[in-house]
Formats: sequence, structure tokens, C-alpha cells
Amino acid sequence: MKVIILEGNQYMPVQFILGEYPEQKRKILIDKVHEQLNKQPNEQILYLVPDNVKYEAETMILEQFMNNDEKAQYSGMIRLQVFSFSRLAWYLLQDQPIYQRPQLTESGLGMLMKRILEEEEQQLSIFRGASQEIGFIERLVTLFMELRNGRISPADLDNIALKYKGTDKITERDFNRKMNDLSLLYKKYDENLEDKYIEKEDLYSELIKFIRKQRENFQNVSIIVDHYEHFSAQEQELLIELAKYSKQLTICLTVNAEAIDQENDLNNPYYRSTKAYKQLQDELQIQQIHILNDLVLGVEDKNSPKASSEVLQLADYWMRVAHLQPSSRQKNTKRKLMKILRCGRQKIKKQKLCMLQRKLKEWSLLAITAIKIFKL
Repeated sequence: MKVIILEGNQYMPVQFILGEYPEQKRKILIDKVHEQLNKQPNEQILYLVPDNVKYEAETMILEQFMNNDEKAQYSGMIRLQVFSFSRLAWYLLQDQPIYQRPQLTESGLGMLMKRILEEEEQQLSIFRGASQEIGFIERLVTLFMELRNGRISPADLDNIALKYKGTDKITERDFNRKMNDLSLLYKKYDENLEDKYIEKEDLYSELIKFIRKQRENFQNVSIIVDHYEHFSAQEQELLIELAKYSKQLTICLTVNAEAIDQENDLNNPYYRSTKAYKQLQDELQIQQIHILNDLVLGVEDKNSPKASSEVLQLADYWMRVAHLQPSSRQKNTKRKLMKILRCGRQKIKKQKLCMLQRKLKEWSLLAITAIKIFKL
């Protein structure tokens, strides 16, 4: 991919690091981070990873830092900090007024949703009485959390419902009523949370505002994003803000470099990573942010850790299978299989019919015997 530089751009460049072997990418990346920290004493680095791998990432970095310095007996890091998105929000916003609000747990959100359902029951059509269904409230809370994280508002649901308003089809009328119910409940859910409680989605919005206000403090901060394979709408917006105001943003994705130039579909083993890559590329270009040449790391790179030959063969096999088109022989085999299945179904139907006929004969004999005995 070529370097994309737009005229009049004042933002620092973004670097994508791609490759199919994540351990290899991380080793090379951390080596460069170690070198960068030694050469530039005023620079700070934020290493962003998901919550579930934060401890593992810290341990890996410390071990590699120690291996890079043969004389070191201990390893530590001050100007390099490992965060998740949510932990970064806490670190930067812990003294802000938003953290003075109480935060509801999932159980608390479930209780809030149950109260809303009871209060609005008479206004509902499809979901009236649904609060008594097992698991309904939990699924509704999960849905609303995803909608907020995806920056979808109740008005967006209203617009979807309007498309099916006045339709004659029963299924579409039901869908319209369902969307109206969801929009009403989502609106009440938002109103009950606004300015009263704090949720993760609110923290991301506040963090984006904070970065814009404190942009000068990020001029000597480099950001590295790793271990992710997809980003929510809010996380993407946050990355765009970090790309605008930080010294450099580096995003590592485990993806086949050839796959990113092809049409992405669900057969692609790296579907989610490829989708995230293309979405970020599009948004960065819209925002007129420099994009450097992709750094593609392959297994042949010098000094990179090698996977075992068995693992590489297995990976190559699944990649081939994922992109194979069915051959004529496979299609013939499929047709024969379908024919066998159809014959099998017909045979099963005949067996069921014969069984039913036998049962009817037995029942008729019982009925005749009963009539004789009781003289009906």
C-alpha cells in the first residue's frame, strides 16, 4: 500500500503493522520501543491492549526489556505504560467530575430495566409482559449497551421503524411495532442514565473530549495498539483523536497482507481484522491524517521468532481451505449426497407411514373388542 499524504495536513502519521504471526510482530515492536525509549528520554509511550491480556502484555514487555540488557538484574518501565481503553479512561479522568457519579453494575442495570418495563408496560405492544420471561431483561440490557457503544441513538431506531409504517405485510407490521417498543425502552433507559450514573460508553465520550482539550500534553506521547481484532464505533473515534494529537499512532493487526486488498467475506480467517483495518483506513483518510506504508512482517524476517514447522503447515492448510472454491468433483459429490439424503427422507417417511398404519389396525381391533365386551 502506498503512503497516503493529504495536502494541508497538520497531523502526525499513522503506522499499521500487519502479519500473520502475532508473537513475531510483538518481539520486533518491543525491541523498537526499547530502542526508542533509550534514544529519546522525553518521550512517553502508551501501549493499549484489551483488558484480558493486560497483565500478560506487561510481563512480556518486562521480560524482553531485561533480555535486551545483558547487565540488568531487574526490569522496569516508567515512561512506558500498558493500558486498556477503559483503564486509560480511568487514568486520565479519575480527577474529573464524571467519576463522582455512581456506576451501575450489570445487576443494577437489570433492575433499572425491569422498573422501566413495569412503568411503560401499557405503552408496549410486542414486549408487553416480557419482563416475566427468563433472560429477557439481561438480553435487553446487553443490546442497549451495544447500541450505546456503537453510537446508535433512539432516533435511529425511530427512523428504522418509520420505513415500515403503514405496511400491509403482517411480518413488517410486527417488526414496526417491535422497533417502536425498543425505541421507547431505549429512550427511557438513556434518560435514566443521563447525568445520574456513569457507564463505560459515557467514559469514552468524556475521554474523547478530554483529549481534545489537553492536546498539548500528547505531543510527546506515542500510542501503540495491539492484541485487538476489531474496534467498536467509540473505540474507533477514540483512535482517530489519538492519531490527531499524539506523536505517532501504531496499530498492530494480525491479518494476511494479501487479504486486505481483496474483497472481505466471512470465509476470510482474518475477517474481523481485515474489516477493522479497512474501516480505520477509510476514517483516517476522511480526517486527512497521514498513513505510512504498511509494515508487513513475514516469517522470513531476520531475527524474528520462528514457529514450529508443524504449526506453520497447519496454518497454511487452513488458509488454503478458507480460500478454496469447490471443484467439479466436490460439486458432483455434493449432488450425490443430496440425492442420498432425499432418498433417505423418503424411506423414513414410508417407514413412518407403515408404522402409523399398523397402529391404526391395532386401535381398530381394540375398538371392536371393546364394543363386543361392553355391548356398545
